[in-house]
Amino acid sequence: MGKILSCKKISFLTAFLCVVTLVAAQEFTVGNIKYKILDSVNKTVRIIDGKSTTGNLVIPQTVVSNSKTYTVKEIGKNAFEGNKNITSVDIPASVDSIGVYAFYECEEVNEYDLKEGLKTIGNGAFNGAKKVISFKIPASVVHIGEQVFIYTESLTRFVVAPANTNYTVDDDILYNKSKTEIIKYPCKKNGDTYTIPNTVKIIKSVAMEGCSRLKNIIFSTGIDSIEDGAFLNCLRIEQIDLPAGLKKIGNEAFASCLKLHTVNIPASVEKIGRAPFFMSGNLEIINVAAENTKYSSENGVLFNKDKSTLIIYPNGKTNGSYTVAPTVTTIEERAFAMNNKLKNIELPASLTKINTAGFFACNGLQQIICKSTTPPELGNQVFGAIHNISKVVLKVPASAVNAYKTANEWKKFKIESESTTSCNPVENSTCKIYPTHTEGTIFVVAHNSAKAIIYNMYGQTVKTVEIEQGENSIDISEQPAGSYIVRIGENIFKIIKK
Repeated sequence: MGKILSCKKISFLTAFLCVVTLVAAQEFTVGNIKYKILDSVNKTVRIIDGKSTTGNLVIPQTVVSNSKTYTVKEIGKNAFEGNKNITSVDIPASVDSIGVYAFYECEEVNEYDLKEGLKTIGNGAFNGAKKVISFKIPASVVHIGEQVFIYTESLTRFVVAPANTNYTVDDDILYNKSKTEIIKYPCKKNGDTYTIPNTVKIIKSVAMEGCSRLKNIIFSTGIDSIEDGAFLNCLRIEQIDLPAGLKKIGNEAFASCLKLHTVNIPASVEKIGRAPFFMSGNLEIINVAAENTKYSSENGVLFNKDKSTLIIYPNGKTNGSYTVAPTVTTIEERAFAMNNKLKNIELPASLTKINTAGFFACNGLQQIICKSTTPPELGNQVFGAIHNISKVVLKVPASAVNAYKTANEWKKFKIESESTTSCNPVENSTCKIYPTHTEGTIFVVAHNSAKAIIYNMYGQTVKTVEIEQGENSIDISEQPAGSYIVRIGENIFKIIKK
């Protein structure tokens, strides 16, 4: 039995070594480039590693190994990724495919010479080509993948061979042949205004990324979809008036648009992706057409239609305090992320879930009031990167203190029982209010004139009063018994109508 087992072991080892030898025989290195044989009969190879090449790289059309001549047919995925030592790349006519991320972050390359014969360019192939000024697309190219030309900050123009049947150029901008899709607007193209052609239906992923010279976008009415990251890092755009007929806004579509102040969303929009305005630090107002059946806005904050989901609280809002409407059950991914102006927030009893990074890096936070008796479920990094989180006060119902103290992430806060008396979470308060339990009249002592807005627990405005410096009275006797929120400037108070 032992001899038979030994033979099996030897047979397995022999087979394994044969496989290793075969694989090794399929790969070889010439100069500083490693190749893999694709077809031993037709003698074609793929480049699988060129990361140690330098200078002006001329990729050979043929290479010789073991006295056999092979034609270079493909540049494989990640083949030259991160190579900071090549300054130009000449690709031979024999190459018909450039793989995904083949030249990813080859930041020193200033020119790619693409020859007739090339058919496909994989996703992200030239991602990070920071010094390239122009890309010339030969007639033979039939497919350009996603995000191929992202982070090409010196790019001023595209040139496409007139005979190409799949792509075209108009005013240096790359489109599909029928001009229904914007593929890429060159980052450094001159001009601060772009009027999108009426033929365009789709603005492709990262199509407008990094266009730091653009200030004005005039949308055509035929656009159906703005895809992921389409306007990422468009640093000068201040207002976006999205066109009637638009149906989809992709993930991070307008992320890092640092001067963006106002966005107007039409009634036609049916789908808004994750964190569409992430890190757009000056955004204050998101307006949604009242006729929209999927989304709504209130005071510039974006919700789904029934306000059960808070999607985006604009980063540019200057109010130090915010009370989430009592209709909200879910706070969406990155809804408040990186908002350093927000000091105090009140979360409703209805809240059951905060999705990934909901309050990520909100380093201005001083106090959270959470009305829910059950700690809401938290996605990943909801309160991630908040400095001194243990000093941020979390006020919760008295009956729920222990539950929060043992709940993941929630337990990191300074947890206190919520007071039943009036609350004014803003530091350096400029007014006070009394009594907090009333049958009809409340009094406001204000240092300056201001507007008092009273909300019921459904987040609806029930009364607005202009108050003067000094003592003012507000009659709420006509309101039903219950809890109300009074906002005076950045000051928030809770009162009880008996």
